[in-house]
Amino acid sequence: MERWLKIIGVTVGLVFAVFFVLYHHSPAWRQARNLALAEEWKPAVRSALSVRGLSDLTVGSYTGEGGTLWVLGTVPDERAALAVREAVESVNPPLRVKYSIRVMSRIREQARKQGELTSTPGARSTPATEPAGVHVTKPDAARE
Repeated sequence: MERWLKIIGVTVGLVFAVFFVLYHHSPAWRQARNLALAEEWKPAVRSALSVRGLSDLTVGSYTGEGGTLWVLGTVPDERAALAVREAVESVNPPLRVKYSIRVMSRIREQARKQGELTSTPGARSTPATEPAGVHVTKPDAARE
């Protein structure tokens, strides 16, 4: 009986040891640790961004890539996008940072280029009051 208790005790101890070692080297553990770090560093990153006048950006955590800090939002131009990166790097967070920054000057430029490419000279444009793709036909005055 005493022998079986020793065997059971050793087996349970080994199972816990293997679980502990495998879990602490798994991607799930790494992600959980990085997400906790991201939560800790969010206030510091927000503070660095607000000092540079970029307080309307969102700072959060991102579960992809093993858990990262996530900075997202829209900035007016390339200078502001570089200022975002510099502000975050000045804090030096100990984990990856994912940037999802939309630059309005680029968006406007792309829209302008697309407008030039898709517009046909002499083509009739639909009035602003009609939704795109909807054509309203009005009865002729002669038929009334």
